[in-house]
Amino acid sequence: KECSRQAVDFLISHISRAYHGDTNNFFLVDFETDLYFSTITELASASPKETKSNYRYLFEQPIQATNTTVPVGTCHCAELPYTLGFDGFDWDHDTTDEIKIADYFANPTLQMRQIHADIQQLWIDFVTGNNQ
Repeated sequence: KECSRQAVDFLISHISRAYHGDTNNFFLVDFETDLYFSTITELASASPKETKSNYRYLFEQPIQATNTTVPVGTCHCAELPYTLGFDGFDWDHDTTDEIKIADYFANPTLQMRQIHADIQQLWIDFVTGNNQ
């Protein structure tokens, strides 16, 4: 049992250092995301050339709503209002911060609107085959 505990501690400490040495355990979220999403696309990329290309994107624009219970950061589906548009976007998650996050997206800043325009152009380029 002690050996297993030491092995887990060893892995967590090395993963933590690899993910910028975060001591708040937020690195585990990044690690798990990479494990589930990045690893799969990397394996697919290494497959025989007969397979079709695969693509992925990394969205790192944090939700900067104020006075939330915990820092929200960049979470699953945070890119949707940037991709689909802010008007009428309904952040409907059953959390104590739901209203604060909904208000954040209801009043996008100039920077948020620019990111929205850039992301829409990237998707248009991808769909029309103009992606680089």
